[in-house]
Amino acid sequence: MSTAPTQQRSAAIGWLRVIAITGVVLIHVSAPVVGRDDLTGTPVELVAAVMNGATRFCVPLFVLVSGALVLRPSSFRAGTGTFYRKRLGRLVPALVVWHVVYVAFRIVVRGQEIEARDLLAQVLSGRVYTALYFFWLILGLYVVAPLLWRAIESLTPSQRLITGAALVGLLSVWQATLGFLRWAGSDGSPGGQTIWTFWIPYVGFFVLGSALRDLAPTSRLGWAGLALAIVGMAVPTWQVLGGAPPVINVVAPFGYWSVFVLAAVVGLWLMATWFWREGTWASRGAVGRLGDTLGSLTLGVFALHLLVLYVLAEVLTPGLASGSIRAPGLVALAAATLAISWTLAWVMSKVPGLRRIV
Repeated sequence: MSTAPTQQRSAAIGWLRVIAITGVVLIHVSAPVVGRDDLTGTPVELVAAVMNGATRFCVPLFVLVSGALVLRPSSFRAGTGTFYRKRLGRLVPALVVWHVVYVAFRIVVRGQEIEARDLLAQVLSGRVYTALYFFWLILGLYVVAPLLWRAIESLTPSQRLITGAALVGLLSVWQATLGFLRWAGSDGSPGGQTIWTFWIPYVGFFVLGSALRDLAPTSRLGWAGLALAIVGMAVPTWQVLGGAPPVINVVAPFGYWSVFVLAAVVGLWLMATWFWREGTWASRGAVGRLGDTLGSLTLGVFALHLLVLYVLAEVLTPGLASGSIRAPGLVALAAATLAISWTLAWVMSKVPGLRRIV
């Protein structure tokens, strides 16, 4: 395997973060529209299916990028304590603040009554509000990162690649097995996820990011990545539309962990690291700086976009919930949610105290 010097590749990393958070927002914008029988065959159904299916790479891609940045020698050179202070010093305050914000939002804005017992159960199950479990997922990976690094630091890049691929492959096999059990009449459920376990299925993507970081970008890998990304995004979209053969739904159940999502994640990494490779126009000047800036704000965009979406959907585009929204409106809603969330995150990043939670 050819390797390149270990480096952050900020342009590619930044734009991969942008791609990932865009996928998160598109999923949440399109969720109320997907699967509505009254919209079958309409343009908005197709647009929503693409938004919701083609973007299933978003969470694993975030984890892959985090692994590329975290699982490397420089992260642990100053010691485990320093690593935790640096990584958890930002994440833990953000986790606490945004959980408080969303609980207050539910009570004050949405008028919900929440008993203490129910709130504790929602916190432990990661269900305080849509997608907030992601904070716990990343926290878990950061906590075990020093142990993971000790386990893989002596491996060659090829061995790390094989290890990461094997772990992600095991995840896909697990999902295929559950798909078969459901098809055979058993729910195959091993139990629900909690804040203590959200990170476990993503260890493979975390390790795989560390291995792919050292893979030298070439045009051949870039084009191979494009092919993988197309297949990995097209099949889940097909599944959302309900046209995929039953065998695909059995061996690759729709979600974040199927083999097609793995293909999309690896494909996007290979494409991005080749397109934004060092020395190209895409990695220099305004384009590179823009990706780096937008990418650095993705935690804030993640935390803010659900609030922004609620305001836009409930106040400005109430047709989203009723299904009366049209395709251009759905696209405009997604674009507005992203633009406003990034703007707010950028403003907050300039305010002392607030920058720690975005």
